[in-house]
Amino acid sequence: MPEDNDSGRVDIKITTQNTLIEPKAYYIIECKRLDNQTPTGISSLNAKYIEYGIKRFVERKYSTYYHTNGMIGFVVEQMDICVNITTINNLLKNNFADANTETVLTSLNFIENFKYQYSSIHKDIGNKRIKLYHLMFDFSGNMEGK
Repeated sequence: MPEDNDSGRVDIKITTQNTLIEPKAYYIIECKRLDNQTPTGISSLNAKYIEYGIKRFVERKYSTYYHTNGMIGFVVEQMDICVNITTINNLLKNNFADANTETVLTSLNFIENFKYQYSSIHKDIGNKRIKLYHLMFDFSGNMEGK
C-alpha cells in the first residue's frame, strides 16, 4: 500500500474508526529482514533496519499520527537475537545520529511468553517524540536450504 510522499511502501497499515474522520489516523508496522552478514556494517541488514525502517518514521515518510508505530524484524539466519539488538543499538548510537534516538531498543514484556519484544523512542523531524515497538521473529529454521 503506497504511503503519501514516500519512496517505499508501507508493509502493514492498521486503520481505526478515527481513520474515517482523519485519513492519517492509522498505525504503521514496517517489516525488515535481519541476518548475520556483516551485522555491524553500515550496508548490513541491521543498518537497513534503521535506514529504511526507523528513519522512515523519524523523517515522517510514514505517518506517526498517534506518535506510536511498530516494526517487525524477520530473522532469516541463525543468530543470538539479543546480541543482534545490542548491535542495532550500537549502530543507532555510532552511525545513525539522524535517527534522533532518545532511548535505544529496550526489552519489554507486553506479550506473554514471547522473548523478543522491544521499544525505542526517537524524535521526528518536527521534534515530536515517537515510540516504536519492535518484535523480532526467528524464521531462520524456515528458510529454504536450511
